Amino acid sequence: MLNIGLKVPSLRPQVVKIVIDTIDTYVHQGQSINRTNTSEDSTLDLENASKTITFSVSLLGLLSALAEKPQVLTVQERASVIQKLRTLYSENFMVAIEGNLSSIRNSHGVQVKEWKRLLKVYASMGRPLGAMLLQHAFTHYLAASATAMVTPHDFLQGGQVLDYLLQQSPQGLSGYGSGVDGSSLENLTELLVEVVALLDADADYLQVSSAWQQQLAFSTKASCLVSFLCCSLANEDIADADVLMTWLDSLDRSRSTCRREACQRDSQMYDHSREDLEGLCL
Repeated sequence: MLNIGLKVPSLRPQVVKIVIDTIDTYVHQGQSINRTNTSEDSTLDLENASKTITFSVSLLGLLSALAEKPQVLTVQERASVIQKLRTLYSENFMVAIEGNLSSIRNSHGVQVKEWKRLLKVYASMGRPLGAMLLQHAFTHYLAASATAMVTPHDFLQGGQVLDYLLQQSPQGLSGYGSGVDGSSLENLTELLVEVVALLDADADYLQVSSAWQQQLAFSTKASCLVSFLCCSLANEDIADADVLMTWLDSLDRSRSTCRREACQRDSQMYDHSREDLEGLCL
């Protein structure tokens, strides 16, 4: 459907309406997910647990598709989608997701066998299904949306945006930001600051315990750094580059306290990202 919106301009308005309506549906359904009682003697609410898993998996698919084709929406339309998703990603929602999935993992019986198998499949891929993975998918979409502000329309999402930006001349970089709504940009930067603060504070619904969860957390923060850099290129008065430099400095301090085996893979990514980001900020 998103490809149709890109390739057939006359149908783009209908595609955009479907996307917006779909997001509204997800927000409504997400707000109806209840937190399961996690006490040892409590009985698993199978209906709510099943709803949590199907909703989470479906939301991951939606965000992945939107991140691959952000150009189908205008800057203002992407800003509207982000605000709607921001409403969905409330603290209560994230806690409910994590609590319900934890209840399924700790439950026994034939009725949860297939759901537990699905959770194991995600875990085996290094993507344990939970609040962190949902946050990772959200920030990945934020990065795709921010990247679309400072790259050509035909730039392939998933490409090395930092490498692309480093190849641009100072005059070329100064041309970014035209047509970007200041209010939308300000809302995005505020959201990025909020997400990074939650990661740094290690909030209840973003617990980082396993090596896979740590890698997801690092990747989530990396998406925020790239997003903020793009916002800074679009309008440094709104997205202060000094904030980005502070985050980069904090990475060095936090990485020194991490377990070596959990951080080894992502450390190479951060060495590369830090060097490139600093080069663009200077």
